[in-house]
This record gives sequence, C-alpha cells and structure tokens, in this order.
Amino acid sequence: MSPLPTAAAGQSDAHAFPGFPPCLLVAVEGMDATAFLQGQLTCDVASLAAGTWSWFGYCTPAGRLLATGRLACVDSGLYLQVPEPLGSELAQRLQRFVLRSRVRIRTLDKAVGRARQAPESARDEEPLPEPGTVRVSDGVLTLGVAPQLAIAHPLSEDALPGVHGASAAEAIRVFEVRNGAPWVVSATREMFIPQMLGLDAAGGVSFTKGCYPGQEIVARARYRGTVKRGPYLATAQRPLAPGAGLCSARFGAQQAGIVVQSVADGPAWLVHAVIDHSAAREGLTVQSGGDALSDVRALHEPV
Repeated sequence: MSPLPTAAAGQSDAHAFPGFPPCLLVAVEGMDATAFLQGQLTCDVASLAAGTWSWFGYCTPAGRLLATGRLACVDSGLYLQVPEPLGSELAQRLQRFVLRSRVRIRTLDKAVGRARQAPESARDEEPLPEPGTVRVSDGVLTLGVAPQLAIAHPLSEDALPGVHGASAAEAIRVFEVRNGAPWVVSATREMFIPQMLGLDAAGGVSFTKGCYPGQEIVARARYRGTVKRGPYLATAQRPLAPGAGLCSARFGAQQAGIVVQSVADGPAWLVHAVIDHSAAREGLTVQSGGDALSDVRALHEPV
C-alpha cells in the first residue's frame, strides 16, 4: 500500500484536520460492539441508526469528561472521532473493560480527518453528507458536520479523502465555536461534567439508557442538583488557548470559567468557554494578562 496522501506542492497542510481539534478515528468492531459501547459512553449507542452520528462523552467514575467526540455508525462498524492524543488514550482505557465481550478496538492513527467543503459545482462530485449523517465511500468515512461542510477520514492508506482547501477547516472551526461544539482536549480533560460543556444539549447524553462510568453523578446533577456552570460565548481581543482560566471580582483568585476554544471573528476573537452562571453576569477577565471579555451570552438556558 502507498503511504497516506500529503498536501500537494505549494499547498498548506493546515487544513488536514477538522478546524478544531485535529482528530483521528478509533474503530470498535465485533458482535458486541454496540452493547459494549452502550455501557461505556454517555450517548444512547443502541438507538443510533446506521448512516448517522452522535456526540458522545467518556467520563471518569466521578462524572468528569476524559474525552468527547463524534460516534459514527455505519454498516461496517462503529467509529469514534476523537482529538489527538486522546484517541489512543481512550482506546487503551476501553480495552481494559472488554473482558469477554466480542469486541475489537483499533486506533486508526493515520486516519486523520480532513476538512471538506462542497464545491460551487457538484456536477462531477458526490454530494457531501447532510449534517448529522455519515457515509463510507471508496474507503473514506465522511461525517456531515454543518451545511456544505464535512470531515473525511481515510480508512485505508491508499484512500483519498478529497481535500478542498484551508477555508473548509476555518469554516468548520467558526461553525463549531459559534455552536459550542463540546470538545474536550488534553488541556481540559477532567475539568467538566457533561452538562457544563453542553454535551446534553448537543444530544450526547442519554438519561434513560442505563449505567456507564460516571452515570450516577451526571444523573444526580440533572435531577437533584443545579449545574452551576455552563457553555457561553464571549468576545476577546486575542486568541485564548483551551484551558485558559477566566476570573471575576466575585470569585477573586478562584477561577470563574475555563476556555474551551476560540476563533478569529473579524478584528476580534470569538471565545467558547464554560463559565459560572453568576460570574457571567459580571465583568470577566483572562487570568493570564487581565484582558477583559465582552458580549458574554449563554449558549443554552441555564438549568
């Protein structure tokens, strides 16, 4: 087999990932794959129809998210789209619980996602999948993530994912920030329970399917308590890295929020952050540098 394709001469490879963050695939195959993941992930794996995808989370027993991503269901099996390097860590952790289940877990290290954008003329090309759907064609798994935008993962070394330029990655990045895509990366692992990140609002949490790691904590937060933090959008004057702390006068030296991701938005930067609901009504600044955030608004109504 030939090596995976690289960018053509003079073409930037900055678009060789889905905007934010760089992702690869973890394949979960075998007769018990659905039942196995049903007991491990936050989403309802058993109800996921072939040809669709769902957000998912994987929690510690304390309900803190170790990883999030998209779970794609196709006829050939189940694929977890997970940020690097959390993909390999997730695969290793899942492997510990396989026991006698007829399940095979593989990390497809070379199946790095590439952003795709529908061309102006689709006469000679197969249309991209609709948002929320997934397709496998010519050895490439493609997930529709937004209107006219998709992420393609080669499932074999000689498959061509069809790259359409860096603008596709940037478009996906902007879409994900504006819509609060519930990504966890290395800098933010174990910082959030699913509701803080809005994973439940994104359809990535089932409260009826039964047990999974952390399920008791996640359910208790929904039915018996109040989640004090949630996903917000704000505007900053510079890019903010995932995991950057936010502060307010009310919280003093204690963190009032944590940055999930940010993206250029004209002359300023659009920031997706998990913020304490009470602090969101006050002035927020970045802990490192003291820059003020403006135009803070909730992505979902606080529960």
